[in-house]
Formats: sequence, C-alpha cells, structure tokens
Amino acid sequence: MKGCHVWVYGLLACATFAPSACIKVNTVDRRQAGALSRDTPLQGQSSDLGILSVGAELREDGLVLRVGAVPAGSTLECTLDLQPLTPCNDGGLYTRPSFGDHKIKVTARLANVVTAVGESAVFSVVPGVLGVLTSGAGPATLALLLDDPGFVNGGNWSLNRDFLVRFRLLTKAGCEGVQVKCKYDSLGSRFWTNCDGNGSSYSVAKDQLALGLQYLTVQASCADKVGPPLRLFWYGVPDDYQALMLRDVSDANNRHTVDLIKQDDCPDGSQRRYECAVSAAASFSACVGNGNSIDRPVAGYRVRLNCGGVPGPALVIGA
Repeated sequence: MKGCHVWVYGLLACATFAPSACIKVNTVDRRQAGALSRDTPLQGQSSDLGILSVGAELREDGLVLRVGAVPAGSTLECTLDLQPLTPCNDGGLYTRPSFGDHKIKVTARLANVVTAVGESAVFSVVPGVLGVLTSGAGPATLALLLDDPGFVNGGNWSLNRDFLVRFRLLTKAGCEGVQVKCKYDSLGSRFWTNCDGNGSSYSVAKDQLALGLQYLTVQASCADKVGPPLRLFWYGVPDDYQALMLRDVSDANNRHTVDLIKQDDCPDGSQRRYECAVSAAASFSACVGNGNSIDRPVAGYRVRLNCGGVPGPALVIGA
C-alpha cells in the first residue's frame, strides 16, 4: 500500500467520504452502493445496543474504512455532517471530505433494527496534509501546507526542468527549534534529509529526476512533537508526453518490458490490452499472451496500449 497509515479511533468512517457526504461510496472491490431507501420507517432499536470501533487507514488514493465490534449479520450506514445516511462497509475505500471541520455518525442495523451506533469527535481535514486531524490536537500546530501555486499534486513534471516545490507551516508551531525534514522518491525509505531553504522548499536537479511516479514526504517536528506528513507526488514525463504513453526497460539480452508512464491513464487493469506490430507497415494485434514483455524484437517493432478500446501512441522498441 502506498502512503502512510493514520488511525483515528472513535468513528472516523465518513472521513473517507467526499464532500457530497456519503451519497456514493466506492468499496475496495469497486462495487457501487446505492442510496439508502427510506420508504419503510425504522422499526426499532435493540435493547442491547453496541458501540462500534472505527479506524481509517490513509492511502494515496483515499482512506480505507476499518470497523470493529459490528454485531453479527448487521450492515453499516454512515453519515457525514448530518447528510442522509448511506451504506458503508469495513474495508471500503473512500475519498476524503473537503477541507475543514467534520463530524460523522455510524449505525449498524440487522433486519431494520439498530444494533450498534457511534459518533465521532469533531475532526479537521487540513489543506495540503494527507491526513485527518482531531480538532485541538497538538500535532496540528506542526501541520505543513503546500505553498507553491506552480505545483499540482499528482500532476506531470517535465524531465527537462529542475524540480522545486515550496511549503510552510499551517500555524505558528508554539515552540522553538522546529525542524523540517524531507524524504524523496521512496515511500518505504527510513532516511530523512534536511529540506532546502531553511525548511521551506525542496529541489531536485533535472538529471536526477526519474520517469514515472515520484514522491516527496515532508514532516515537521519540535521537541517530542511530530506533525502529520505532507505527501506530494508527481509524474516525471518527457516533453512530448501523451496519455497512454509507454516506457521501455531492456536488458543485455534484448528483452524488453513496457509499461505505462502514468498508471492513472488506465487504472483498471482489466481494460489494458497490449498491442504489437512487427514493423512500421504492419497492423497492430494483441501481443503474445497480451503481455508487456517482448523477447528480442526486430528492427521497427512497435508496441502500444489499448485501454478500453482507446489506443495510445506507439512505442518503437526494435533495435
């Protein structure tokens, strides 16, 4: 899983919902949950009402909802900021709500009878921070914001430009000796370095930038307090980049592996079809086994990715 883990116990389920507040949810298996019908009135509440425990696991693509202590056979409904209830589930993947303060409720039902409930404390979603902060929590004073209108999180960055991004503290830290550390490229790395500009920026020379997805994690600390991480990511691309463009990696034996520069161009793997043409004049057809590995291609050999019927630009890999 890409990203860090943020666990906020209480009831943080709908922290994973978009500003529409639980109107639609996407579960991890991508099934859509419909709007909750209220044609039938609620029929009652269990006299032995349970209390749900809820956690949220932060990922690059949203928050995964974790719900414990759910009564056997019960289904879950969530609401964010008093919006209509909508079905939700343990393990569901949801987007974060808009910036600001929010409050959610979660209800468990069995045969239209309420079996467990809970309510979160007010929590805040802070701009530029991939996380959820409980209002008044100490680390919020060390939260960092993206302070660079020229950088778009998740956007493209030309490999012909030196990389530079700026950031700042959300508020005054309230303590002396704040340190801001940066970690470039590897989410799993434990090695932090000093940021540039006295802790206000980070730069990478263009000849050190890589093709494809890259990360920068920035985090502030002061004494024994550590702020939430600011996670930035972007795609290194050539100047002539087009959607569905492929990149090629080969070895000394002339074996080639091609893949998308931006996985987001075709996120559903079931729609990906690699197509090959043995020469500049030949027509494209499915590569052997629909695979993206080509062994010793001839001169002029071309490969492209077809995503759900939309072909991408051809990449010539033959020597």
